[in-house]
Amino acid sequence: MPKPRKTSPIAQNKKIKQLQTHLRSAMKRIHKLERRNLSLERMISPPRTFKYHSQIVRILEVKTFHRFSDKLLEFCLKPPILSLIFNPRNPKPLDHFSNIDFQVRLKSRPRPQITKPPELTEFHYFPDLPYEIRVPIWRLAVRAAPGRQVVLRVDPLEYSRPGARTWAQMSSSTTIPAFLHTCQLSRLLALGRWELCMAAYEGGVKKVYVDIENDSIFMPSLSALWHWQTKGDEREVGRIASQRNVYVVHQGRVRSWSDYEIVGIDGGSSDGSLH
Repeated sequence: MPKPRKTSPIAQNKKIKQLQTHLRSAMKRIHKLERRNLSLERMISPPRTFKYHSQIVRILEVKTFHRFSDKLLEFCLKPPILSLIFNPRNPKPLDHFSNIDFQVRLKSRPRPQITKPPELTEFHYFPDLPYEIRVPIWRLAVRAAPGRQVVLRVDPLEYSRPGARTWAQMSSSTTIPAFLHTCQLSRLLALGRWELCMAAYEGGVKKVYVDIENDSIFMPSLSALWHWQTKGDEREVGRIASQRNVYVVHQGRVRSWSDYEIVGIDGGSSDGSLH
């Protein structure tokens, strides 16, 4: 019977050191896996309303390892853990759920109420459009506005002196065109159509916005018409007279000023006191 081969102590010590090195690396890996398992167990599952993608985590668990062996370290791994999380993108067929029950459940549910969204009456992003687009839109809107009926009234001035000449000013209760107070751009374009007119005296204060070509002007009395025609701005009177859109409320009737013989349009004069 052959005798066992003796190895030198140096070789044995070298082999022991190698095994100890492998053992330390294996222990480090085991501790790392244990810490990972503990952290996974302490994790709180997210709420159901939170959308997340399901992931399958494979946990390695060391069952046994051989010590002081000539072979490399062998790890016995458990089979991978199957995920029980339902994935809606890849659902599994439900054998226990019958088609009849599913139809009954659908019929028992009430129909959802379909509500029509409210119609938009305003375009909130219009101020954000470029300047080159907003200008043509405002111009078209200003041109499309219909003519108005401007009803005048005569108001005495508060600062008239006693014994001095009877001064008065003309105003109107007709609504000012909306384009004049919508925004700065609309007002700038609207001033090309509506302008301040109807001063009671030449150089007086003009308080009424009038579109001379399209608006109809109603004088409160025949004396007010005569006074404005003789004492008002001559250029303004000529422009408005050329359009023939001035009417007079006299004795409860509305007549065009062409029905009256107006003195002073061609350079004459008349007594223009206001009553």
